[in-house]
Amino acid sequence: MAAYLFAQAAQVYVANDWMHDRWLAKLLAREMLSEIRSSVAKSENVAWRWNRGFMVVACVVTAAGVLISAAAVRAVGIVIFGAGVVAGVVAEVRQGDQNKLDRIIDEVQGGSFAGGVVAERLERLNSPRLHIPSILVELLRTRRC
Repeated sequence: MAAYLFAQAAQVYVANDWMHDRWLAKLLAREMLSEIRSSVAKSENVAWRWNRGFMVVACVVTAAGVLISAAAVRAVGIVIFGAGVVAGVVAEVRQGDQNKLDRIIDEVQGGSFAGGVVAERLERLNSPRLHIPSILVELLRTRRC
């Protein structure tokens, strides 16, 4: 809900030249970036939980297969282990996105940044796994940011 409200405020800001103020642009950009960061952190945590869950289940199933000498059970354990590895890779990719986003946020919070350059970096990060609102990019490209 907060992300939607900040996006609305940014849209009003971009549409009205008389409102253009560096302080307000930085405030809106910081808040929108913080909302994006929290959503990326949540999805990364979910992926890590799936990773740990799959790995524990894989170990238990594989150990049970070894104890009862059942090749089929061991095979199921290996498949579950593979799912855990995939979840770990997804978590690593999301963590990489979060690291890139954190560097951008630190730069914006520091106040010494070129809005157009930051907008381009955010556009490169925009993907199905990390949605960057277009109004944030436009906000950063305003003359005052």
